[in-house]
Amino acid sequence: MRNVMHSVNQLLPPEQMLWTINHAEDKILIFHKDFLPLVEKFSPQLKPVEKYIICTDDSVVPDTKLKPIYEYEDLLNGASPKYDFTELDERTPAGLNYTTSTTGLPKGCWFTHRAIMPHTIRRTIFHTLGY
Repeated sequence: MRNVMHSVNQLLPPEQMLWTINHAEDKILIFHKDFLPLVEKFSPQLKPVEKYIICTDDSVVPDTKLKPIYEYEDLLNGASPKYDFTELDERTPAGLNYTTSTTGLPKGCWFTHRAIMPHTIRRTIFHTLGY
C-alpha cells in the first residue's frame, strides 16, 4: 500500500489512540510538541512506528527518548521544492479515519482520492464565493 494519511482523533481516550495507531500500522507519527509526554509514555507499545516527527514553535527538538525523531519545519526547509507526483488511480486510498466507536473499538474508514475531490472542489468554490 502507498502512503496514506491517518489522522488520529485526539479526543479519543489515550488507549484508543494507541489502538488506532497500531491497528492502522502507522510507520511515521507526526505530532505537536504538546503530545510529547503522551507519545513517550506509549512509545514502547507503538510497534509499527519507525520515525517520529515533532511540530514545535521554534524548530528545536526537545530532549526525548524517541528515536529517530525529526523536527517538522527542519524537514520542510531541507526538502527539494520539486516533486514528481505519481499517477494514481482515483480509487487508491488517500486517507484513513477511525470512528469514535460507541460500541467496542474504533472502526477504520478508508477515503479514496475520488471521494476527497468533490469536497475539495466544493470548499474551493465556496471559499472563492466568500462563503
